[in-house]
Amino acid sequence: MNTFIIAAITLDGKIAKYTEHNSYSWTCAKDKKFFVKKTKEAGVVIGKEQKKYAKEFVRSLGAKQAGEVEFTSLPPKQILQDLEARGYQSAAVAGGAEIYSLFLREKLIDELYLTVHPLIFGQGIDFVSDIGVQDFEISSVKKFGSKCCLLHVRYPV
Repeated sequence: MNTFIIAAITLDGKIAKYTEHNSYSWTCAKDKKFFVKKTKEAGVVIGKEQKKYAKEFVRSLGAKQAGEVEFTSLPPKQILQDLEARGYQSAAVAGGAEIYSLFLREKLIDELYLTVHPLIFGQGIDFVSDIGVQDFEISSVKKFGSKCCLLHVRYPV
């Protein structure tokens, strides 16, 4: 199973100013469109802090109802095994910082799609923390106008 992180980040590596700060309020339209397209066919994993956004998140993916979201306390590896058993070929780890860090720490991520926005929050929630050094290779960089660019990186093969 291909497992990827999809995240919007600022120039200073933040994903939000504070816990309730939803990235939908500051990301560019092309980022939102890319997010929906990339996550539409994947099993999507979000962390407990993202629970409050579940209904909005489900609507953004075109799902009919919030019942299509389920919450679990399974370890990351088991979550991926469960998604694969359900027929998913890929899993999108879609936030927040704790879940990104957890999956990276356990070396379960194959690639990252980061939309970088030309903003500096100065303080806030870091994209990841306490994961140790991890080395990726740049696969591609795509400019989405003047408001963001998509950085696609993956583990070396």
